[in-house]
Amino acid sequence: MVARRNQAPASRYAIRMSDSPTRDPLIGFIAALAVLIIAVAVYFAVSGAPPKVAPVIPPEVVEEPVVEEPAVEDPPPEPEAPEAEESEPPQKAELPAFLKIVRPLDDARAARLSYQITGGALNIDTTNVERLRITREELPLSDKRSAPLRIDGQPFRLRARTQAVELQRRPTGEWIVISTD
Repeated sequence: MVARRNQAPASRYAIRMSDSPTRDPLIGFIAALAVLIIAVAVYFAVSGAPPKVAPVIPPEVVEEPVVEEPAVEDPPPEPEAPEAEESEPPQKAELPAFLKIVRPLDDARAARLSYQITGGALNIDTTNVERLRITREELPLSDKRSAPLRIDGQPFRLRARTQAVELQRRPTGEWIVISTD
Protein backbone atom coordinates (compact mmCIF):
# COMPACT_ATOMS: atom_id res chain seq x y z
CA MET A 1 0.00 0.00 0.00
CA VAL A 2 1.09 3.39 -0.87
CA ALA A 3 0.57 6.14 1.66
CA ARG A 4 -0.38 9.57 0.54
CA ARG A 5 1.93 12.03 2.12
CA ASN A 6 0.73 15.44 0.95
CA GLN A 7 -2.94 14.94 1.89
CA ALA A 8 -4.37 16.17 5.17
CA PRO A 9 -5.92 13.50 7.31
CA ALA A 10 -9.72 13.33 6.99
CA SER A 11 -11.61 14.48 10.01
CA ARG A 12 -13.94 11.98 11.50
CA TYR A 13 -16.64 14.71 11.69
CA ALA A 14 -16.43 15.77 8.08
CA ILE A 15 -19.68 15.48 6.16
CA ARG A 16 -19.64 14.86 2.53
CA MET A 17 -22.14 16.83 0.38
CA SER A 18 -23.77 13.67 -0.85
CA ASP A 19 -24.69 12.79 2.76
CA SER A 20 -26.44 16.15 3.41
CA PRO A 21 -30.25 15.80 3.81
CA THR A 22 -30.85 19.14 2.08
CA ARG A 23 -29.38 17.82 -1.13
CA ASP A 24 -32.07 15.21 -1.53
CA PRO A 25 -35.29 17.00 -2.66
CA LEU A 26 -37.62 14.32 -1.30
CA ILE A 27 -36.17 14.57 2.19
CA GLY A 28 -36.43 18.39 2.09
CA PHE A 29 -40.08 18.16 0.99
CA ILE A 30 -40.93 15.72 3.77
CA ALA A 31 -39.22 17.94 6.36
CA ALA A 32 -41.16 21.03 5.16
CA LEU A 33 -44.44 19.08 5.21
CA ALA A 34 -43.76 17.91 8.77
CA VAL A 35 -43.12 21.51 9.89
CA LEU A 36 -46.37 22.65 8.24
CA ILE A 37 -48.40 19.88 9.92
CA ILE A 38 -46.93 20.76 13.31
CA ALA A 39 -47.67 24.48 12.78
CA VAL A 40 -51.31 23.75 11.90
CA ALA A 41 -51.71 21.44 14.88
CA VAL A 42 -50.26 24.06 17.25
CA TYR A 43 -52.54 26.75 15.79
CA PHE A 44 -55.71 24.72 16.37
CA ALA A 45 -54.54 23.60 19.81
CA VAL A 46 -53.97 27.22 20.88
CA SER A 47 -57.04 28.79 19.26
CA GLY A 48 -59.54 26.21 20.53
CA ALA A 49 -63.20 26.36 19.55
CA PRO A 50 -64.44 29.59 17.98
CA PRO A 51 -66.12 31.95 20.47
CA LYS A 52 -69.88 31.74 20.65
CA VAL A 53 -71.71 34.79 19.36
CA ALA A 54 -74.27 36.16 21.79
CA PRO A 55 -77.75 36.37 20.28
CA VAL A 56 -78.96 39.85 19.39
CA ILE A 57 -81.93 40.78 21.51
CA PRO A 58 -84.04 43.54 19.97
CA PRO A 59 -84.68 46.52 22.23
CA GLU A 60 -87.91 46.48 24.12
CA VAL A 61 -90.50 48.58 22.35
CA VAL A 62 -92.53 50.80 24.60
CA GLU A 63 -95.82 51.59 23.00
CA GLU A 64 -97.20 55.04 23.59
CA PRO A 65 -100.83 55.61 22.78
CA VAL A 66 -101.48 56.66 19.21
CA VAL A 67 -102.35 60.32 19.08
CA GLU A 68 -104.97 60.78 16.45
CA GLU A 69 -106.33 64.06 15.46
CA PRO A 70 -110.02 64.32 16.33
CA ALA A 71 -112.29 64.20 13.35
CA VAL A 72 -114.03 67.49 12.68
CA GLU A 73 -117.72 66.92 12.31
CA ASP A 74 -119.38 68.73 9.47
CA PRO A 75 -122.25 70.98 10.51
CA PRO A 76 -125.66 69.64 9.52
CA PRO A 77 -126.50 70.57 5.95
CA GLU A 78 -128.76 73.53 5.51
CA PRO A 79 -131.70 73.01 3.24
CA GLU A 80 -130.94 76.23 1.33
CA ALA A 81 -127.27 75.43 0.71
CA PRO A 82 -126.23 76.04 -2.89
CA GLU A 83 -124.77 73.09 -4.85
CA ALA A 84 -121.35 74.76 -5.13
CA GLU A 85 -120.70 74.22 -1.40
CA GLU A 86 -121.57 70.51 -1.61
CA SER A 87 -118.87 69.84 -4.22
CA GLU A 88 -116.06 71.31 -2.07
CA PRO A 89 -113.74 68.82 -0.35
CA PRO A 90 -114.42 68.17 3.34
CA GLN A 91 -112.64 70.27 5.94
CA LYS A 92 -109.21 69.15 7.07
CA ALA A 93 -108.57 68.20 10.68
CA GLU A 94 -106.21 70.41 12.66
CA LEU A 95 -102.64 69.02 12.45
CA PRO A 96 -99.62 69.84 14.60
CA ALA A 97 -97.34 72.57 13.25
CA PHE A 98 -94.62 70.10 12.21
CA LEU A 99 -96.92 68.07 9.90
CA LYS A 100 -98.63 69.32 6.76
CA ILE A 101 -100.62 67.39 4.18
CA VAL A 102 -99.56 69.06 0.94
CA ARG A 103 -101.77 67.07 -1.42
CA PRO A 104 -104.38 64.31 -0.93
CA LEU A 105 -104.59 61.32 -3.27
CA ASP A 106 -108.30 61.88 -3.92
CA ASP A 107 -109.73 65.38 -3.53
CA ALA A 108 -113.21 64.00 -2.92
CA ARG A 109 -112.16 62.18 0.28
CA ALA A 110 -110.64 63.55 3.46
CA ALA A 111 -106.88 63.13 3.86
CA ARG A 112 -105.97 61.98 7.37
CA LEU A 113 -102.91 61.01 9.30
CA SER A 114 -102.09 59.80 12.76
CA TYR A 115 -98.71 60.01 14.42
CA GLN A 116 -96.91 58.91 17.52
CA ILE A 117 -93.52 59.70 18.97
CA THR A 118 -91.96 56.63 20.58
CA GLY A 119 -88.42 56.47 21.94
CA GLY A 120 -87.16 59.40 19.88
CA ALA A 121 -88.80 58.12 16.66
CA LEU A 122 -91.68 59.64 14.71
CA ASN A 123 -94.19 57.13 13.33
CA ILE A 124 -96.83 58.35 10.88
CA ASP A 125 -99.77 56.45 9.38
CA THR A 126 -101.59 58.10 6.49
CA THR A 127 -104.94 57.76 4.75
CA ASN A 128 -105.52 59.35 1.33
CA VAL A 129 -102.26 61.36 1.44
CA GLU A 130 -100.11 61.78 -1.67
CA ARG A 131 -97.66 64.44 -0.47
CA LEU A 132 -96.56 65.23 3.08
CA ARG A 133 -94.24 67.87 4.61
CA ILE A 134 -92.46 67.47 7.97
CA THR A 135 -90.62 70.38 9.60
CA ARG A 136 -88.29 70.20 12.59
CA GLU A 137 -89.22 73.62 13.96
CA GLU A 138 -92.08 72.43 16.18
CA LEU A 139 -91.19 68.71 16.20
CA PRO A 140 -90.72 67.53 19.81
CA LEU A 141 -87.50 65.61 18.97
CA SER A 142 -83.88 66.64 19.43
CA ASP A 143 -82.58 68.69 16.51
CA LYS A 144 -78.97 67.94 17.46
CA ARG A 145 -79.06 64.35 16.15
CA SER A 146 -80.87 62.43 13.47
CA ALA A 147 -84.18 60.79 14.33
CA PRO A 148 -85.84 57.65 12.98
CA LEU A 149 -88.93 58.31 10.90
CA ARG A 150 -91.44 55.71 9.73
CA ILE A 151 -94.24 56.54 7.30
CA ASP A 152 -96.82 53.81 6.71
CA GLY A 153 -94.23 51.28 7.88
CA GLN A 154 -91.48 52.51 5.56
CA PRO A 155 -88.31 53.58 7.44
CA PHE A 156 -86.50 56.87 6.89
CA ARG A 157 -83.96 58.93 8.84
CA LEU A 158 -84.60 62.60 9.61
CA ARG A 159 -81.11 64.09 9.68
CA ALA A 160 -80.12 66.69 12.26
CA ARG A 161 -79.22 69.34 9.69
CA THR A 162 -82.50 68.89 7.79
CA GLN A 163 -85.05 71.55 8.73
CA ALA A 164 -87.87 70.23 6.54
CA VAL A 165 -88.51 67.26 4.29
CA GLU A 166 -91.23 66.71 1.72
CA LEU A 167 -92.23 63.19 0.77
CA GLN A 168 -94.49 61.85 -1.97
CA ARG A 169 -96.26 58.52 -2.25
CA ARG A 170 -95.72 56.66 -5.51
CA PRO A 171 -98.61 54.74 -7.11
CA THR A 172 -97.00 51.56 -5.72
CA GLY A 173 -97.46 52.89 -2.17
CA GLU A 174 -93.74 53.56 -1.67
CA TRP A 175 -92.79 56.92 -0.16
CA ILE A 176 -89.88 58.90 -1.68
CA VAL A 177 -88.16 62.10 -0.54
CA ILE A 178 -88.69 64.81 -3.13
CA SER A 179 -87.13 67.79 -1.35
CA THR A 180 -85.26 68.77 1.81
CA ASP A 181 -84.49 72.18 3.31
